[in-house]
Amino acid sequence: MGKKDCKGQIDAIGLAVIVIIIAMAVIFTLPFLTSSKDIQSLNEQYTSLKADSTIAVLLSTTIENCTSNIKQELSSCLTQNKPICLSDCSEVTKLTTQLIELSLPKNSYYSLSTQPETEISVSKGTCQNKITSSRHFINQETSILFVICA
Repeated sequence: MGKKDCKGQIDAIGLAVIVIIIAMAVIFTLPFLTSSKDIQSLNEQYTSLKADSTIAVLLSTTIENCTSNIKQELSSCLTQNKPICLSDCSEVTKLTTQLIELSLPKNSYYSLSTQPETEISVSKGTCQNKITSSRHFINQETSILFVICA
């Protein structure tokens, strides 16, 4: 019986060694299999998703002690030059800036603007690589665009 037990132990050790060799081969070849362009593309997709979700959440954020949200306040500023709950449109811009600053990491640069006219424009810093959100509409003729610097 002693030789059979010893043979089983040798088989188990051999199997463990093979698994370790395969794992090491995968770990060392994985960086070569994924190109830096793929990783860069994933980073851009992540940043684009981040820009889309940031603008969507921002526009749907309800203002404290008020029944309207940021989107309604911006729309009211653009159409009537008077917000629903806040005292003036500069307060809406200030609140929008504060919400963006709280939503993004501290060293993030961004830009938020309405189009076709740039009635409302908020930005922090300048950048060369811009990742743009999809267009969200404040009202029927005015869209808003959020850009994060990558």
